[in-house]
Amino acid sequence: MLKNIFFITLFFSYGNISSAFTLTTDTTYKFPGTEITVNVADTPCTYNTPQELLATAGDAITQYWNQVPTTRLKFKKGKVVSADSTGSSAAYVANQAGTNTILIGCNSDHSSLTGSTLAIGFFAGQNSKITGAGILVNDTASSLYDSLSKEKKIATIAHELGHTFGLGHSTVQDSLMYYQVIPTRERLGQDDYDAISFLYPTEKKVGGLMGSCGTINFTNDDKDGDTRASVFTNLVLGFLITLLLFRSKVLKGLFSQQPRYY
Repeated sequence: MLKNIFFITLFFSYGNISSAFTLTTDTTYKFPGTEITVNVADTPCTYNTPQELLATAGDAITQYWNQVPTTRLKFKKGKVVSADSTGSSAAYVANQAGTNTILIGCNSDHSSLTGSTLAIGFFAGQNSKITGAGILVNDTASSLYDSLSKEKKIATIAHELGHTFGLGHSTVQDSLMYYQVIPTRERLGQDDYDAISFLYPTEKKVGGLMGSCGTINFTNDDKDGDTRASVFTNLVLGFLITLLLFRSKVLKGLFSQQPRYY
């Protein structure tokens, strides 16, 4: 009977694994520090002022990424700084940011800022360390960013912040890092918690996500991502579900010693 219970527990546990976060590159890049400052370039914007972008960034930090207790990475709202976010080079913008800093600015020159693209997040790195990062908000004539609600603008900047510290897209729909805009998105999903905690675990967490296993997809492919979740947590949940079902009539037939065909 114990063998049967263990089998059913595994069934429920592994059936609950649905995480699918990815990393931006095949080499894991990380910020060397634990406090990341988010500044905004003073480049004039057509639709949003630098001060408005800074306010949005502050809300994105508070509402999303600073809500994760299992990561050592913390974000701080900075200020409007003298910097140039124009041009077609993302590296040029990232290199202006500086160490442990993210620079946000408007841009209408980058080739990726076309059509429905709201913004792009990126970083420059060397020797597995992020040396600077940035977010370019679409400031072209066809940009849809200005038509977004305040909540969607906050979610958009929060999503791009995820890219700046090393995260790719997730295939889990309730995640902030899901590759499509979700109208009702107001908080991080479990996959987002797992992702940032995997890259930047707290000092008290040994070996990243304790009790986790699986693989990570190191590409930024929208439709590809390997699963990763806390197997320990899922085993506990599965075991509890199994015990509840065993006490009911649902599994009585399964565990009874009735003749079976082989």
